[in-house]
Amino acid sequence: MKLSHKESVIIRLRFGIDTEDPMTYVEIAEVIGISKTMVKVLEHRALRKLRHISNRPKMRDLKETFELIGSPEN
Repeated sequence: MKLSHKESVIIRLRFGIDTEDPMTYVEIAEVIGISKTMVKVLEHRALRKLRHISNRPKMRDLKETFELIGSPEN
């Protein structure tokens, strides 16, 4: 299962990936131009997709990448 563009943007903004700080639902809604409720719906859908068993190998690779980036040697 693959995230849609909006789902990907919401997850990145919500968790502060590639940004300075995580954003609230209201802030994301203003940036994207959708309602706060729709942001919550899309976030929930994206998280459900990310938890899906078919994505586990990809998530393991992503986790290893983040661990490498965050290691003290880098």
